[in-house]
Amino acid sequence: MPPVDRHCRGMSDSVQWAVLAPLVFACIFMIIQAGTWMVGRSAIQQAAMTGAERAAILGNGPGDARGAALRVANEAGLREVTVVINDDGQRVIVEVRAELVTLLPGKLNRVAADATRMKEPS
Repeated sequence: MPPVDRHCRGMSDSVQWAVLAPLVFACIFMIIQAGTWMVGRSAIQQAAMTGAERAAILGNGPGDARGAALRVANEAGLREVTVVINDDGQRVIVEVRAELVTLLPGKLNRVAADATRMKEPS
């Protein structure tokens, strides 16, 4: 049986890498994008919970809650943070929205969360 020359079979190494490299890079970017979104989602949830807990404490106003939520979001590196506080006297709802710093544009660069807490009785 004659020896088989491995360079004669299939595509050359450079063609294989030319085909596979974009796929490998796309997968890496998608993994980084998903990880960034998950970290941002966790941070925005923490910001909403912190704001709601601060607003639920007797004697604290909406400014205290807004400041606490903004601090948490800014420390996490979120941009364009908006905080909306709804207080009906018995419970408080804090909604936080922000933009992430991401590699790729799209829907995964926005995160939002809300948290509800019962107010302390007076």
